[in-house]
Amino acid sequence: METILTEEDLTHALCDLKRVLEEFASSAQKNITFLNLESLLHHVDGGVLPVLLERIAPYIPLAITAPKLEQLMVAAADNDEDALHMLEDAFVYDSKIRFINAVFMAQTDMAWEEIVEACRAVRAYKSKSRILV
Repeated sequence: METILTEEDLTHALCDLKRVLEEFASSAQKNITFLNLESLLHHVDGGVLPVLLERIAPYIPLAITAPKLEQLMVAAADNDEDALHMLEDAFVYDSKIRFINAVFMAQTDMAWEEIVEACRAVRAYKSKSRILV
């Protein structure tokens, strides 16, 4: 079983992620649009972003949309293990993309603090229930 990051370690990792994304956004390449998460992770210099993202991934709130929730319910009702695994991967992938976009869009200290607090809340829940996904 993996260990749960301390609140301080999570906060440091989130700040490191924000710094890396800010440095990338402030570079001359800020007009680039990436087609997928892998393209962004590959492009950002030094390979630091994938490491940071994987470190904080268990604490990123899941992005669940109505269509995906419906797909999940159908797959669960059908007992379709393959579809459930694909949907789980899609939830995690979408959550990472939405999270990175939220960090990019956080222009104020209050917006950034909301992101940090959401991740802390997920961490606190996992710590309390000893769940790490």
